Amino acid sequence: MKMDHHCPWINACCGHLNHGYFLHFIHWAPIGCTLCAIMLASAVYHDWKSANHWRSETGEKPFVYPYDLGSWNNLSQGCLLPTVYYSHAKHCLRSPFEALRTITWITRIWYIKYVLTWSGCAIGDGIHWPLRDGCGEYDLTAEQIRQKEMKQLIRRDYLIHRSYNGRYCPCCQFSCSIALNTPYPDEPRLRVTVGDTVTVTRWSKHWIYGELQPIKSSFSNGLHPGKLN
Repeated sequence: MKMDHHCPWINACCGHLNHGYFLHFIHWAPIGCTLCAIMLASAVYHDWKSANHWRSETGEKPFVYPYDLGSWNNLSQGCLLPTVYYSHAKHCLRSPFEALRTITWITRIWYIKYVLTWSGCAIGDGIHWPLRDGCGEYDLTAEQIRQKEMKQLIRRDYLIHRSYNGRYCPCCQFSCSIALNTPYPDEPRLRVTVGDTVTVTRWSKHWIYGELQPIKSSFSNGLHPGKLN
């Protein structure tokens, strides 16, 4: 987990030391809730069938509502918790340092054994990790610095000749091919007007990524169609 967050089910904050216990909880909780829902549903069905042999003073079949509510509650928990478990397990199986690489099953097994562990007890302090021979603790930081320096060398300034309103699907303003070929749909869009200057650092066939000059706010960078320049 990159950041600690509060878990409403266990009423505690989850971090490196109890991350494994939290994953174990959301793994076994839906299984237990589903089992309880089946047991309660079986009890309700048994009581409903046995009520055919006798009736209350009003002549109506009695029904035990707590059993019914409990089974629905356990069933809902059994359906919702697997979604939470899937989202967390998906990130746990992916090492944050290999987000751009193909992760093999060997890497996943190592990550589970070291980071999560089968018992749930965390190994280490969450800050210092074992390194491969020949690697340093700040190699990734140095690589990111070199990438930023390279980005500064290849950037180019463009003058905007057509306005763009910043919409994610500019079918009406532009063509459908531009709207359907968005390279990074989760990144922000940059709203520009005629005469603006944009410093571009990434290019694709239909879209480019740049930063509005001069920088006016935190929303001064993003994607915009390449036909604006």
